[in-house]
Amino acid sequence: MNWAGIVLGASAFLLIGAFHPLVIKAEYYLGTGCWWMFALAGLCFCIVSSLVPGVVPAAVLGVAGFSCFWSILEL
Repeated sequence: MNWAGIVLGASAFLLIGAFHPLVIKAEYYLGTGCWWMFALAGLCFCIVSSLVPGVVPAAVLGVAGFSCFWSILEL
């Protein structure tokens, strides 16, 4: 049985759910000028994602990276 789809779906769900309050707190305490932190974190996650050998960890890191990029638009 292949659990990769379930793991990726659950990881994406949890990451997106975690980023929503993170963006709200970041905007409240740091203002909209903290967009570069999300951009840097997203870039780091994507770079590490391309270097990780496994498909599932690489996909989870990619979802985290693009969640950071989406957070910039929410700010």
